[in-house]
Amino acid sequence: MHSYGEAAASSLLSIIKTLEDDFYASDARFTAGDLQQMAALASEQFVQKHPGIHNDIVEALAWCYTFDFK
Repeated sequence: MHSYGEAAASSLLSIIKTLEDDFYASDARFTAGDLQQMAALASEQFVQKHPGIHNDIVEALAWCYTFDFK
């Protein structure tokens, strides 16, 4: 297990929250016909804002987004 310290954890949490906010800014929940399309649209919009972001991050946020707006 890694110990990053309070300062690093606070910095990482801030980055994660910003990414979450950017993902949730998507309007896909209003325009998509189903959950798969919602995930795809929101993911596409997010990747346009954050090119090169790791796909695992996109998939995790898409799962959360579709769960929250199912």
